[in-house]
Amino acid sequence: GFLPVKKDGHMDAASFILVQAPHFCEAYLCKEDPQKPGTRQYMSVQAIEPQFYAALLKGLGLGEAQGLPHQYDKSSWEWMKVRFASIFLTKIRDEWAEIFYGTDACAVPVLNAHE
Repeated sequence: GFLPVKKDGHMDAASFILVQAPHFCEAYLCKEDPQKPGTRQYMSVQAIEPQFYAALLKGLGLGEAQGLPHQYDKSSWEWMKVRFASIFLTKIRDEWAEIFYGTDACAVPVLNAHE
């Protein structure tokens, strides 16, 4: 079914895409903005469908990368999450927002209360 369940009847959060288990459903910390020292800024990624995932990979500079695992290969989710996290740390949030603006990557800036 849609909701993965463990043998004990509880939801298996590590396998459920809507609770940030995979690398393509996560909020990633970005590089600190020198104009806003001490703040933590994030990009939210929800690229569940293959066409959105392809646009995400392109924006991250991985569009032509060889040897990437299949999007739904759960055995790769943890290390792909680490890889994505390291990439997001290379630019400030607003740079990422500009890269993904107008694309179908399902990657958007997380705004704070003042924004």
